[in-house]
Amino acid sequence: MKHTPSERQYAVDTVGVSGPDDVTIDLTSGRIDFYRTKTETVSTVPVSSRVKAMLQRKKNQPTPFVKFEWAIRRLAEAIDVECNTSKRVIDQRGKATVHTLRDTFASKLLQRGLSLQKVSKLLGHSTIVQTMKYAHLEVSSVLDEAGSLLDQ
Repeated sequence: MKHTPSERQYAVDTVGVSGPDDVTIDLTSGRIDFYRTKTETVSTVPVSSRVKAMLQRKKNQPTPFVKFEWAIRRLAEAIDVECNTSKRVIDQRGKATVHTLRDTFASKLLQRGLSLQKVSKLLGHSTIVQTMKYAHLEVSSVLDEAGSLLDQ
Protein backbone atom coordinates (compact mmCIF):
# COMPACT_ATOMS: atom_id res chain seq x y z
CA MET A 1 0.00 0.00 0.00
CA LYS A 2 2.22 2.80 -1.27
CA HIS A 3 0.72 6.25 -0.86
CA THR A 4 1.05 8.98 -3.49
CA PRO A 5 2.45 12.32 -2.24
CA SER A 6 -1.05 13.82 -2.11
CA GLU A 7 -2.39 10.81 -0.18
CA ARG A 8 0.54 11.08 2.25
CA GLN A 9 -0.12 14.79 2.75
CA TYR A 10 -3.81 14.04 3.32
CA ALA A 11 -2.82 11.44 5.92
CA VAL A 12 -0.51 13.93 7.63
CA ASP A 13 -3.18 16.65 7.56
CA THR A 14 -5.99 14.44 8.89
CA VAL A 15 -4.04 12.16 11.18
CA GLY A 16 -1.27 14.45 12.27
CA VAL A 17 1.71 12.11 12.10
CA SER A 18 3.48 10.84 9.05
CA GLY A 19 5.11 7.43 8.85
CA PRO A 20 6.90 5.50 6.13
CA ASP A 21 5.04 5.15 2.83
CA ASP A 22 3.44 1.90 3.96
CA VAL A 23 2.30 3.09 7.42
CA THR A 24 -0.71 5.20 8.41
CA ILE A 25 -0.78 6.49 11.97
CA ASP A 26 -4.28 7.52 13.07
CA LEU A 27 -4.21 9.26 16.42
CA THR A 28 -7.95 9.96 16.37
CA SER A 29 -8.90 6.29 16.34
CA GLY A 30 -5.74 5.21 18.18
CA ARG A 31 -4.37 2.79 15.60
CA ILE A 32 -1.53 2.20 13.19
CA ASP A 33 -2.22 0.54 9.84
CA PHE A 34 0.75 -0.91 8.01
CA TYR A 35 1.34 -2.92 4.88
CA ARG A 36 2.96 -6.29 5.54
CA THR A 37 5.18 -7.08 2.56
CA LYS A 38 5.61 -10.70 3.66
CA THR A 39 1.88 -11.47 3.40
CA GLU A 40 0.86 -8.55 1.17
CA THR A 41 -1.88 -7.56 3.62
CA VAL A 42 -2.70 -4.52 5.72
CA SER A 43 -2.55 -5.01 9.48
CA THR A 44 -3.89 -2.72 12.17
CA VAL A 45 -2.33 -2.37 15.60
CA PRO A 46 -4.00 -0.55 18.49
CA VAL A 47 -2.03 2.27 20.09
CA SER A 48 -1.79 2.54 23.88
CA SER A 49 -2.42 5.90 25.51
CA ARG A 50 1.33 6.20 26.30
CA VAL A 51 2.30 5.65 22.65
CA LYS A 52 -0.47 7.98 21.52
CA ALA A 53 0.89 10.73 23.81
CA MET A 54 4.41 10.22 22.43
CA LEU A 55 3.12 10.43 18.85
CA GLN A 56 1.09 13.55 19.71
CA ARG A 57 4.35 15.26 20.71
CA LYS A 58 5.71 14.50 17.21
CA LYS A 59 2.54 15.72 15.50
CA ASN A 60 3.96 19.00 14.17
CA GLN A 61 7.08 17.41 12.72
CA PRO A 62 6.72 16.92 8.96
CA THR A 63 8.01 13.33 8.82
CA PRO A 64 9.20 12.03 12.20
CA PHE A 65 9.58 8.50 10.87
CA VAL A 66 11.22 9.18 7.52
CA LYS A 67 14.08 6.85 8.43
CA PHE A 68 11.97 4.18 10.11
CA GLU A 69 14.70 1.58 9.68
CA TRP A 70 17.00 3.77 11.80
CA ALA A 71 14.45 3.73 14.61
CA ILE A 72 14.23 -0.07 14.42
CA ARG A 73 18.02 -0.39 14.37
CA ARG A 74 18.32 1.88 17.42
CA LEU A 75 15.60 -0.09 19.19
CA ALA A 76 17.48 -3.34 18.46
CA GLU A 77 20.70 -1.82 19.81
CA ALA A 78 18.93 -0.60 22.97
CA ILE A 79 17.40 -4.03 23.55
CA ASP A 80 20.79 -5.66 23.12
CA VAL A 81 22.50 -3.25 25.55
CA GLU A 82 19.75 -3.32 28.19
CA CYS A 83 18.51 -6.91 27.98
CA ASN A 84 21.37 -9.07 26.75
CA THR A 85 24.02 -8.43 29.38
CA SER A 86 23.59 -11.57 31.49
CA LYS A 87 24.99 -14.78 30.03
CA ARG A 88 22.89 -16.76 32.53
CA VAL A 89 19.64 -15.10 31.39
CA ILE A 90 20.57 -15.51 27.71
CA ASP A 91 21.31 -19.19 28.32
CA GLN A 92 17.94 -19.65 30.10
CA ARG A 93 15.64 -17.53 27.92
CA GLY A 94 17.55 -16.79 24.76
CA LYS A 95 18.63 -13.43 23.43
CA ALA A 96 16.08 -10.59 23.47
CA THR A 97 15.33 -9.09 20.04
CA VAL A 98 12.83 -6.70 18.47
CA HIS A 99 10.68 -9.78 17.76
CA THR A 100 10.63 -10.40 21.53
CA LEU A 101 8.48 -7.25 21.80
CA ARG A 102 5.96 -8.83 19.41
CA ASP A 103 5.86 -11.95 21.59
CA THR A 104 5.39 -9.78 24.69
CA PHE A 105 2.56 -7.86 22.98
CA ALA A 106 0.76 -11.13 22.20
CA SER A 107 1.43 -12.62 25.63
CA LYS A 108 0.15 -9.61 27.57
CA LEU A 109 -3.04 -9.40 25.50
CA LEU A 110 -3.79 -13.10 26.08
CA GLN A 111 -3.01 -12.86 29.79
CA ARG A 112 -5.43 -9.93 30.05
CA GLY A 113 -8.25 -11.88 28.43
CA LEU A 114 -8.11 -11.23 24.67
CA SER A 115 -8.96 -14.40 22.76
CA LEU A 116 -6.35 -16.38 20.85
CA GLN A 117 -8.34 -15.78 17.66
CA LYS A 118 -8.23 -12.00 18.14
CA VAL A 119 -4.51 -12.03 18.95
CA SER A 120 -3.96 -14.09 15.81
CA LYS A 121 -5.75 -11.45 13.76
CA LEU A 122 -3.72 -8.61 15.37
CA LEU A 123 -0.47 -10.42 14.63
CA GLY A 124 -1.53 -10.87 11.01
CA HIS A 125 -1.25 -14.64 11.11
CA SER A 126 -2.90 -16.36 8.16
CA THR A 127 -4.01 -19.30 10.35
CA ILE A 128 -4.65 -19.78 14.06
CA VAL A 129 -2.00 -22.55 14.02
CA GLN A 130 0.72 -19.89 13.87
CA THR A 131 -0.64 -18.34 17.07
CA MET A 132 -0.94 -21.61 19.01
CA LYS A 133 2.50 -21.11 20.59
CA TYR A 134 0.76 -18.60 22.89
CA ALA A 135 -2.22 -20.88 23.70
CA HIS A 136 -0.93 -21.89 27.14
CA LEU A 137 -1.28 -18.26 28.25
CA GLU A 138 -5.00 -18.20 27.48
CA VAL A 139 -5.81 -21.11 29.82
CA SER A 140 -5.87 -19.16 33.08
CA SER A 141 -8.22 -16.49 31.73
CA VAL A 142 -10.48 -19.20 30.28
CA LEU A 143 -10.56 -20.94 33.67
CA ASP A 144 -11.32 -17.65 35.46
CA GLU A 145 -14.13 -16.87 33.00
CA ALA A 146 -15.58 -20.39 33.33
CA GLY A 147 -15.47 -20.13 37.14
CA SER A 148 -17.28 -16.79 37.05
CA LEU A 149 -19.99 -18.23 34.81
CA LEU A 150 -20.46 -21.23 37.13
CA ASP A 151 -20.81 -18.88 40.12
CA GLN A 152 -23.76 -17.06 38.51
